[in-house]
Amino acid sequence: MDFYLNSLINYTSMQYVYASTLSCKDEQENILKHVQKIYHIVKNRAEGINIEAKANALWGLGDLERYMGNSYKALELLQEALAVLEKIGNIYAINQLESIIKEVKVKIIT
Repeated sequence: MDFYLNSLINYTSMQYVYASTLSCKDEQENILKHVQKIYHIVKNRAEGINIEAKANALWGLGDLERYMGNSYKALELLQEALAVLEKIGNIYAINQLESIIKEVKVKIIT
């Protein structure tokens, strides 16, 4: 199950990046909805099985919300991902995510 969830996260992240390059807004919106759905599936299935996949799904959802301009929802999801990463102790990911969270907070303030 771990391999499946991690592979699904990788696939979903590639789809997200691909969607962000599209000029056709309808196609982009459809792919982003699919991406969001998969991130939610991984988050829910990873509970109690693969905490790292859960953190990655939350991070992906938060980044997706940030991309769509939903800064408050993005902040909530990114902070939830940070809490999970702190349980794991992944210092590199924690540092990256803290930087992103600071950017989101600045955007909210301005």
